[in-house]
Amino acid sequence: MDQRQADYLSYYRARVKKYENNPLYPFSYQAELAMLAAVEGCVTLEDFKTRVGDLPLKCAIALVKDQETARLAFYEEINEPIKAKYSRLIIEAADKVTNVYELTESTTNLMAKMNLELAVDGFAGNLYFDFTWLENMEENTTIIVGEPWKSECKQHAQEDIESHRKLFREITLPRAREWDPNWKMNYDLVWEDRHRRKIPAPDAVVKQRIEEHKRYLGGA
Repeated sequence: MDQRQADYLSYYRARVKKYENNPLYPFSYQAELAMLAAVEGCVTLEDFKTRVGDLPLKCAIALVKDQETARLAFYEEINEPIKAKYSRLIIEAADKVTNVYELTESTTNLMAKMNLELAVDGFAGNLYFDFTWLENMEENTTIIVGEPWKSECKQHAQEDIESHRKLFREITLPRAREWDPNWKMNYDLVWEDRHRRKIPAPDAVVKQRIEEHKRYLGGA
């Protein structure tokens, strides 16, 4: 065995060690074991070309499946249904490919679709960014002061409402509909775990802000 062949053998043994006893990579470990067995069965380095066959593809598929299986378990644990859905789709697609190009293409395309769906879904979570504005509205519309401050507060509140409505209708809504032509604000999504956990406020406050948001934006 020449030095180059010995180096190849050491390399594939190291790849097996990388996944050995790691519960997150069962598919990769088995695939790398098969690859190592093929390399160890080579009398010369030239034999590698004929013995390896589709093992590199199987190793690539195994790695994708291991990674997405781990992600799927995590996404299910924290209740991220969109991300979990695409991990399942990637795992299913990985089992159907016939070459590395197809594996890369299918994974990339599914990730792009996921990111688009997450972007559209994320608009519901943006409600929290309006909390400061809604708190200012509450202050300006309920404050107990005498004139002329009461009228000034009322005027400021109305100006802010009109400005925010214009921002929503001319910026937020058109941008959202670039992703989804039928998009409209779905306040029910705010209560989904993936959005609700990002809002550090009691349920009663969130419910109040949702009703205010609907009222000030004309139903959104």
